[in-house]
Amino acid sequence: MAVPDTDTFSLQDVITELGLAPDEGLVECFEEAIAGSFDSNYNPNADGTNNNLLNFRNYGATIVAPGIGIDFTHVSKSATWQGYFEASVSSTVTWEWDAASGLPAGEVQGVEPIIDFSSSTGSPGYINMRVRGVYPFICRLPDLLITYIDVSNLTSLKILDIRGNYLMTTSLKDQVYIDMDNNGVLNGTIDMNAGSTTASDSARASLIAKGWTLNTY
Repeated sequence: MAVPDTDTFSLQDVITELGLAPDEGLVECFEEAIAGSFDSNYNPNADGTNNNLLNFRNYGATIVAPGIGIDFTHVSKSATWQGYFEASVSSTVTWEWDAASGLPAGEVQGVEPIIDFSSSTGSPGYINMRVRGVYPFICRLPDLLITYIDVSNLTSLKILDIRGNYLMTTSLKDQVYIDMDNNGVLNGTIDMNAGSTTASDSARASLIAKGWTLNTY
């Protein structure tokens, strides 16, 4: 819902939209309001000096979906290192990161190196993390706000956990299965919410034949 797009709405309409107690006032409404939810046509007072009830007209009508984009770039491959990749993460919201080394950026290496975005809070923005290892690596990206992820050409990615990312489209889920199948890795695991289509039927069947476990939630 949203505050009505009229000039006759009441303070109670605003209180209801914000989920406040019935006895709260206009000051409390502005304190609890989210800046990005105001309609810029009716809330020009960014400095807060002339706040009034009409600033809440159409409040909450525009929802800008936050998102996190994740790209993996194949940096190099040699006889010594099976894979050397750069993970680039861009976001419009706070997100979480962790790594086997405990560092937000830099190299993560060793037996089954891990990229883990499930433990420590980070800030909106963009970072890089390079991963290299003799063995396939693990990538955990659960319960985030992923709207884009590219896992193509990751010939050393063995475990991918992207469950709980409810902003992922069905076509993106299909593409994850297709790319993971094309990567050619054997005996891996994918954890992802249900919602794929027949477009990835062949890829999912191929992954299972290669020993993959495909968990859906």
